Amino acid sequence: MTHISRGFDAIREQFRPWYLRNIYFRAFPSRKPPWFEDCWRFTHVPVERCTDLLDPARPGAPDFLIYPMTDWHARIQRSQFFAKTLAALGHRCFLLNPHLGREFPAMGRETPRLARLAQNIYELHVRLPDEPVYHHRRLRESESKALAEAVSQLIVAGRLSNVVQLVAFPVWFGLARHIKARFLTPLIYDCHDQLGGFAGVAPEIVAQEPALVAASDVVICSADRLREHCLLLGASASRCHVIRNAASPSRVSALPRIVPAPGTSPVIGYLGALEDWFDCDAIRAAALARPDWRFVLAGRSESRNLRVLAQLPNVSFIGEVSRDQVPGVLAGFDVATIPFTLNPLTLGADPIKLYEYLAAGLPVVSARLPETERFRHYVHYYDGPAGFIEAIATALNGRDESKRLQRQGAVKEETWESRCRQILSLLPLPVV
Repeated sequence: MTHISRGFDAIREQFRPWYLRNIYFRAFPSRKPPWFEDCWRFTHVPVERCTDLLDPARPGAPDFLIYPMTDWHARIQRSQFFAKTLAALGHRCFLLNPHLGREFPAMGRETPRLARLAQNIYELHVRLPDEPVYHHRRLRESESKALAEAVSQLIVAGRLSNVVQLVAFPVWFGLARHIKARFLTPLIYDCHDQLGGFAGVAPEIVAQEPALVAASDVVICSADRLREHCLLLGASASRCHVIRNAASPSRVSALPRIVPAPGTSPVIGYLGALEDWFDCDAIRAAALARPDWRFVLAGRSESRNLRVLAQLPNVSFIGEVSRDQVPGVLAGFDVATIPFTLNPLTLGADPIKLYEYLAAGLPVVSARLPETERFRHYVHYYDGPAGFIEAIATALNGRDESKRLQRQGAVKEETWESRCRQILSLLPLPVV
């Protein structure tokens, strides 16, 4: 990158917050991310008054500072599941809102604010002057220090104890390093994606990962391939552990299965992000070949490749669904799919959706992802569009009650609670 292009990017970044608030979002209000407003629907106070919101600490229980890869209000993913579960186990969890000021309603010098999302779950909002897009570039040292100052204020004002940092994205490394040095907090790196596979993540952020691995007391990985990756980055085998994703089987399976009326079209479903790795070719081929099948895609569309599906009469996009809606959506599927193209990102993925599909008792059709091999007896694999159609047809024949119960039984112990207890057992401090 030349000095001229860097200078242009800096000017554009400084201008963007004003432009978005005062021109773009006013001209196109539907394009303002709803999570920029949703986050303020909760009670929030300046950080110096955080004790007004805090639930009583459980004696001896670590408090967790969680620096996530995604916004709580946009999508519930691994970091958020950890927070929900640790909170239920009696640990207070404080998540950093990753938008760094872009979510604030107006420009200005608002002080850091803390919101209470649920019992033992809180969200810290900090504005940085340039309101950077957190996955577009590394944070400057001054920005990491500003975040660390806000987190330090939270620790001191809230009288947090036995603090543990859980970092899910390397952009937060500078912040975590400052807090670790000041408060001697254990640092956990949660490696749950092959970051180089994301087109939207800046290479300079990916380049921070080795330093984060080196500074971490514990490295946890959601897949075997990611553990191998972290070992290559320098993690020692004794402090690098696989802690996979999970589901909440009792919750996902709580709704009764919707039995379709005779003669109705079977529903082939998908739940999750609709990104560049989504196998549009397989869905299109199946939708064209089997007009009697309905394809329901639940998730936020984030890829232009999906345009090839938009005009097909038996393909429906129902958008992002809340966690409360997930059981109902899954109850309407006859077959659940994981139609991914194979690349370094997907080959290292341990799809949360697989656990949830099986917990709902659904037959699953999937690309050949290594982490799904643990459940190979319950998954119908495909190779190419023709194989996708054949696998769905086979899965539709496997919808009897005994097989549904077998699938649910396969993930009965694959719970977020068991994963969090693994994490707690690895902490280099006494846990009660």
